[in-house]
Order: sequence, then structure tokens, then C-alpha cells
Amino acid sequence: MASSIQRELKELVDKVLKNLETKSLKFTRVSVRDSKQGLEVSIKIYLEQPMRFASINELIKALVDKYGIAIDDLMIYAPHSRAIKLLLTIKRR
Repeated sequence: MASSIQRELKELVDKVLKNLETKSLKFTRVSVRDSKQGLEVSIKIYLEQPMRFASINELIKALVDKYGIAIDDLMIYAPHSRAIKLLLTIKRR
């Protein structure tokens, strides 16, 4: 189940960001891990150039609409200068 959701998330992330950020985006990686709270998702966005905040906002809106994630449950982390990492949990229903 986690692998199908991982593929689904990767397609969504790539679709949204590749349409909005043709020059900034280098590539993305999505990992999903099962936990007691639900599925822990890590989305790494690797950049060639700075990315507009509006593009990240559109990605967050798409994730909230599709998976019902609360905005307060989403965290942003910058592990190094050329990447952004979004962390979230898709709760069990």
C-alpha cells in the first residue's frame, strides 16, 4: 500500500512543480514509511535555482485537497542549500 501511495505522491509532486517551476526544479524524491499514526511522508525537492513560494503553496494546496492533510501538520525543512524537504503524515481513516 505504501508503495502505491508513494508513486501517487511522486506523480502529484512532479505534475504540480514541473508545470510551475520549469527552470528551478532539478528533481524530486518521495519516501513513505508506515507508522502508528499513519503514513509518514518525506518529499525532497532539489533545486537548480530559487523557487517561488507560490509554487510550494500550490503543492501544499494539492496535498491538502487530495489527502486531507491539515496545514498545521506539514513541516518544511532545508537540509542543505539546494533542497527543500516537506514532512507530513497521512493519518489512518
